[in-house]
Amino acid sequence: MNNQYQPQNTKDALRYLEKLVNQYLNAPLTPEIIAYNQKQINYLRQQVIPVAQQQEHNPQRAQQAALMAQQLAQWQTQKLAGLPTPTKMRHFKLETPHPVKYQHQRGKSAQPGNYRAQHR
Repeated sequence: MNNQYQPQNTKDALRYLEKLVNQYLNAPLTPEIIAYNQKQINYLRQQVIPVAQQQEHNPQRAQQAALMAQQLAQWQTQKLAGLPTPTKMRHFKLETPHPVKYQHQRGKSAQPGNYRAQHR
């Protein structure tokens, strides 16, 4: 993690990591991004999870950090395999993009008309 930023607690660290991950999630895969992603995973597993469990006594936050590390590892393997990958991390989870649903308007003939609008 960046040496300039020191998080206040584990939630702050997770939020900061989420912001960093969203910056490189859609970028083309390079060896630098793979190394950086691995560094983030190691940071989560070696520093955030133990602090959440032992110092903050917050098992829920430790689970969130573990899930985040697992999903980052899964993202990396999917990206290396050329499979479609999630495009955004939100609430410490990777979200798959939802397909766009287009709304279409009905034509005038499909709408129920009143007696004055009828063609004779």
